[in-house]
Amino acid sequence: MVESTLFIGAVIVALTQVVKYLAPNINGAVTILVAAVVGVLVGLTDGLIGVTDVSVAQGLMIALAAVGTITTAQSFGSKTPPKEV
Repeated sequence: MVESTLFIGAVIVALTQVVKYLAPNINGAVTILVAAVVGVLVGLTDGLIGVTDVSVAQGLMIALAAVGTITTAQSFGSKTPPKEV
């Protein structure tokens, strides 16, 4: 279960970053929606994609954790140094 959780979280982070790259004007609600949809889809198709024992609720919780990771990383990465005068 641990390996699949890490894999699913990484896929969700990658997909949300691709969406943000393609449409930089989207807000946090769209990011959460994309992550939630991917998490639910993973829970529904877990046997078909090679990930076992992931329920829909677990997929959704992994998605929300991935969104938290994205938000935290962006808050640290978005700080720009002050301009020199």
